Amino acid sequence: MKKIFTLFVALFVAFSFVNAQILSESFEGEVAGWSIYDGDGDGFNWSIQDYSVIETATTTDGIKAAWSESFSNQYGALTPDNWLITPQISIPAGNATLTFYAWGVDASWAAEHLGIFVSAEEMPTDNTFPVDNFTQVFEQVTTGDQVQYTVDLSSYAGQNIYIAFRHYEITDMFVLALDLVEVTTGTTGIEDINVTANVYPNPASDVVNVNAAAQINDIELYNIAGQKVSTFNVNNTSAQINVAELANGIYFLKINTENGMVTKKFNVVK
Repeated sequence: MKKIFTLFVALFVAFSFVNAQILSESFEGEVAGWSIYDGDGDGFNWSIQDYSVIETATTTDGIKAAWSESFSNQYGALTPDNWLITPQISIPAGNATLTFYAWGVDASWAAEHLGIFVSAEEMPTDNTFPVDNFTQVFEQVTTGDQVQYTVDLSSYAGQNIYIAFRHYEITDMFVLALDLVEVTTGTTGIEDINVTANVYPNPASDVVNVNAAAQINDIELYNIAGQKVSTFNVNNTSAQINVAELANGIYFLKINTENGMVTKKFNVVK
């Protein structure tokens, strides 16, 4: 069994797993408890980059995202088998959903292959990576668009799991980007891809403005633990949500429109 690589370009911490938790990671600050594994052993792996590295790249939250290469400007074509593994997460009874954004950084070379794998086994203490313990639950070939993908984790209810993002079975594209990885528990539902809404400012301190292309029926506000904080009746295409009394942290707006539902994340910072 190969050894797991414990350095993550000075930004990911060594291979260690923290207590079970609801997950929300935007890769903007310290990335605690995550780890990486270079399955093909070529020395290239996941790292955190910002859009100033490559002018055509953007991220969906802040300026940073996790990146994995299938082409190097210095060495040419790569054939990655790169694993990015979350801390251990406790999935409660009921519904649980993984959401994340993924895309190919160069729209002309965007067809990166991404797989999502889950393990409910404890990690070994000898710093090795047990590939065989992980089961594939999702795969996708990306495009140049920043698409949010959803994976149902309800079958793992009551278990402690690790989620791995695997960049593999592809060569000579460019860069796979990953951002806004979140696990929520039965609050957001499944989004309708035809529904669009904008939430601003983000972060917010006093109010959050919501604009949608369709009429908004109501908006539900949830905290990071999946608890409903409030519901707002709207019946308009726009709304203003008062967040002045909320504590600092991550929140979600479940926006229910006449055309379907979409969920948006925002931060309260005072």
